[in-house]
Amino acid sequence: MAIDHQRKVVKHAVGNNGASSFTVVGDGGILLGYYVVPDDGEQWLKHAMLEMVQRHGAVLKDDLKTVASQGNLPKVIYVDKMCCGGTEGSRADAVRYFYGMLKKLDVFHLIQRIGKEINCEHPRKGDFLKRLSECIFTLVQEDVDALKLARDSGGYNNLTPKQEKADKLRYVRTKIENPERIVSKILVVVKGQIAIDREAKKQSMMAGDACEDINTAHRAYPLITKKILKCVMQQCIHILNGCVHDEFDMNVLTGQSNYRDTLTALDTYTSQRGSNRVEAWHSVADRKVYAITTMRRSLFDARLLWHVTNYNRQRLRNLGRENVLPDGVAPSEGSRRYRSSFVESTNLLFGFSYYDYVTRTEIEAHLQDTILNAIENDEELELEDIFNDDTVTDEESDYDESEEDGDSDDDDSIFEPVMKSVIPNLVGANELKMLAGTLGEDLDWTAPANPCAAEQPLKDDEVQRKLMQHSNNL
Repeated sequence: MAIDHQRKVVKHAVGNNGASSFTVVGDGGILLGYYVVPDDGEQWLKHAMLEMVQRHGAVLKDDLKTVASQGNLPKVIYVDKMCCGGTEGSRADAVRYFYGMLKKLDVFHLIQRIGKEINCEHPRKGDFLKRLSECIFTLVQEDVDALKLARDSGGYNNLTPKQEKADKLRYVRTKIENPERIVSKILVVVKGQIAIDREAKKQSMMAGDACEDINTAHRAYPLITKKILKCVMQQCIHILNGCVHDEFDMNVLTGQSNYRDTLTALDTYTSQRGSNRVEAWHSVADRKVYAITTMRRSLFDARLLWHVTNYNRQRLRNLGRENVLPDGVAPSEGSRRYRSSFVESTNLLFGFSYYDYVTRTEIEAHLQDTILNAIENDEELELEDIFNDDTVTDEESDYDESEEDGDSDDDDSIFEPVMKSVIPNLVGANELKMLAGTLGEDLDWTAPANPCAAEQPLKDDEVQRKLMQHSNNL
């Protein structure tokens, strides 16, 4: 099972109030639920996830984390967030399990967290993200050898990169194992990119470019900055906490296939890992509502329910299911065998109907708690105070401007041609802390040629100095 949030589609609905969609996908990419929630908070998911548990015939314990009876509930659920606390050792049993399933962070979202911080026009961004993916996934050598033997027997040694990728997806299993080894590989890739950045700057300076206050379009602008390194280190903590690696075999044998008419039978596999099936639906939903500027909530629910129905039917056809209703035919118009019972055990909540239910339930619970507290304390009840809990004063806020991504106090460091960091084959939590410092030193640059300046906001005194320099030049 996989879950994910998306804001892009829901914003087309009138009165969305900043809401986002919450999608649940099961085996084969079948959509199990599509809900609209006020935000990404976990408190809004309880009713939807309890419904999923009930559908699969599982029984949860009182803590709602572990199961008393597994039923047909999957053992693993891939999430886009909330995998742990984000600090070393913060993945306790209370966090590891999510409504009876073991939580795992989707690799796609882990890599995209880094990709979002990198300038989209940087020429080495795509190759860097690809190398990060290769660090995480390990190919099963047995499958690689069998595929190579089949290619040699058929003379398929000049396949295009697209064909080679398709072969790997179908015939070669992947594993995610040994978190410490994965982190070591990632840091080696990062160190290599830092070396390339330093060489690019060195060549620019030798060509007569002072590289002062360079912007993102400059040829010497680095791929790895303080902000990027901080993000990479944060994702390494998730990996070391056990949020990513496989604890069960996530590859499913789907049969055998004659490899490109070579009379060589190869086993075919599909992976149950990750939320790529959720991303596939997100792309479809985005295309369906792209041309619509605004629509009412009821129309939004009707359109999306129709698209979800047809999407699931196509998925069933791809899985080889027979007697699937054709697109454009409503379930009530088809055979009785496809209809639901006239009396449902629970009302189906979809889209904004779920949004209205959970927000109403939250308000009712809040009102009830406030009334009970007022009665117990014999205090006067003021309803205005109930709805002002979101106001955050300056004293309550944890925001610290000095901790913004990209800030650095190391502007006076010396540019050194030799990099100091030495990365071992296995990197644990202690080694990661040490390497965060040494790699940070490798990133330090001379003050008049600081490539991070394009990312850092000017302080007040710097703004005044810049204005004075500009007026003097005039």
